[in-house]
Amino acid sequence: MICPIPLLKSARRAWRPFTSNQDRTECASKITSPSRGDFMVKLKLECSVNIDTLRGQLLYEIQGLYYYNPDVIADITCIDMEQIGKDKVLVSGVKGLPAPETLKVAIMALGGYQAEFSLYITGLKTKEKARSFEEMARRIVDTSKFEVLDFQLYGTPKENPRNQLEATVQLRVFAQSRDAKNLTAGRFLGPMMSNQLQGYPGLTANLDYRTAAPKLITTYFPGLFDRKRMEQVVHFVNQPERTIRVHDDDVIITPRLDLPKQLSAETKDPVPLDRFGPTRRVALGSRVFSRSGDKGANVNVGLFFPAGKDMNQKYDWLRSFLTVQNFRAILADEVSSNVFIDSSGLNSKDLLTRRKSSIIVDLKTADGIRTIRDIIKHVDIVIDPFRPGVLEKLGLGPAELASLNPRLILARMTGFRRDGKYRNMAGHDINYVAVSGVLSMLGPSDGVPSPPMNLLGDFAGGGLVCFLGIVLALLERTTSGRGQVVEANMVDGSAFIATSPRLNMKTSLWNRDRGTNLLDGGCPYYAVYETKDSRYMAVGALEPQFFAILVQKLKPYGLQHPPDREDRSSWPELRNQLAKIFRSQSRAHWESIFDETDACVTPVLTQQELEASRYEQRPIVRLDTSPALPNNIPEHDGYKSSPLRAGHGGVQVLSEWLGWKLGVDFDDTDRGIVGHATKSAKL
Repeated sequence: MICPIPLLKSARRAWRPFTSNQDRTECASKITSPSRGDFMVKLKLECSVNIDTLRGQLLYEIQGLYYYNPDVIADITCIDMEQIGKDKVLVSGVKGLPAPETLKVAIMALGGYQAEFSLYITGLKTKEKARSFEEMARRIVDTSKFEVLDFQLYGTPKENPRNQLEATVQLRVFAQSRDAKNLTAGRFLGPMMSNQLQGYPGLTANLDYRTAAPKLITTYFPGLFDRKRMEQVVHFVNQPERTIRVHDDDVIITPRLDLPKQLSAETKDPVPLDRFGPTRRVALGSRVFSRSGDKGANVNVGLFFPAGKDMNQKYDWLRSFLTVQNFRAILADEVSSNVFIDSSGLNSKDLLTRRKSSIIVDLKTADGIRTIRDIIKHVDIVIDPFRPGVLEKLGLGPAELASLNPRLILARMTGFRRDGKYRNMAGHDINYVAVSGVLSMLGPSDGVPSPPMNLLGDFAGGGLVCFLGIVLALLERTTSGRGQVVEANMVDGSAFIATSPRLNMKTSLWNRDRGTNLLDGGCPYYAVYETKDSRYMAVGALEPQFFAILVQKLKPYGLQHPPDREDRSSWPELRNQLAKIFRSQSRAHWESIFDETDACVTPVLTQQELEASRYEQRPIVRLDTSPALPNNIPEHDGYKSSPLRAGHGGVQVLSEWLGWKLGVDFDDTDRGIVGHATKSAKL
């Protein structure tokens, strides 16, 4: 009994090279003895059917312990396979669970017409010739008549071609329209031919014009549908008059929330990757083949190596590298995307640039505003960093943005309150924390209040609180389907972060002057001490049991235990003792004394030390079934970054998000400024 199935290892054993005359058609199977959940797989073509090949196919088709079929859920938790003859495998132990409450349906409809025209480009500067052809083609046809008008360049000429074949690439013009009249020879083929004849030398039309005639196309929309709202009818091919109506009232259904969950199987006994020697970063597809397909509720991909003498070594590397955590990290890094809207002439020093791009838009021009409105239609979240009223003056207020994208979440972050005394004033973190009342609580007793860098206002009370509001809005959107406005400010956010100390000011825990309380530096056993080598140790022995261990470890160095550690009159003397003792030895010495103890004493590490020791940077939160964005990938190890140049990545953003093409839908000037071109006049 295999419970669960160790598919991958046995599937690898079945891999073998094809012979030159072998039929590579996928093996068909014959199913017999369907009773008791047993079935037999029998060979029909020239390939082998055994337990290993069958497991390999199950691995590709199902990838888990459950197969979600619209009519039944197959449970293969306790599947068993037995080789009962040549190319015959008996499979048993498969159980059927109640069907899901949704059906997978495919809606097909007449989608209009399509036509295509192709030509060959020969010689130098093929990309430039293709771009010129596209620009002129879009000018001589009425692009508003096409739902799709795409220009696709195939191939790359050799660097030093020796003949015409090596210097030739293909340009495909693909068009779709609701009306066949828009794709007739006079409106599509004719203009393209005329454009080709008037173009640069080296453009030759493909003389087979059959594809340029309009052809009817169908559209296909897969989805899930509540089976209770759909009438199901079975039609018999050989008996057209015969039908059977399926009554779902008789079907036992598994509610969506009760569906059995697929579990991830982690790599067993992974091999240390350094065993394979030095590695270099290349595209995975250049070393590993893949096959993918739609399998109901998920999209799967199978990865495999070509057969060869080093196949086992490659397999060990692949299974050890593509752990569940690595795969989640790869997926998470690919799906997250952010874009800054910057002003021209801006030299940003922001180093928080991972997965971020920039486009430069002049918001003082009509083209710039049109560009923003186009982008808004394709995003989930917009963060408004301006003072109150700026977006409204630009015609991009909440109502206008919601009309463009009803699912949009508009997060409005300000420093001061939007309706408070300081709303029209400029400020920085120190100002916001100051008027929140929190800055007055920070710093030594014998000095002025000390700002905690810009962590409290900008990042904690500002960014983190605003992020929480965005998450709540996203959660609500899953129910309502609509976005909303999230408002946050750094004054209230900072006060919220400091809720505990603010409330404790009414108690003995924090009712004294700044720098004399238990947790603000006033307590000697909750403080930082310098060591002999000018480094530092942090002491946090608040609880009696932890304080007792601290005293025990420091007695050999002369520490005198105070009669009552909570007697504040003894604190100055205790602080002097601790300072003298810690200053007598190096930090490394104290680490050897306190490591692996519960004295709550640790070294104060610097960022330089962490980086030098290759201390792993990790996601701040881990979810056991969801991808997490890792810190330590080759381009970003968590310790270094580079500023995001204004305009960097903007061309790719407009291409991926809006489908715009450089030089056709927008221009990229010498200054890196992305500006609206031909498209703006038509929107």
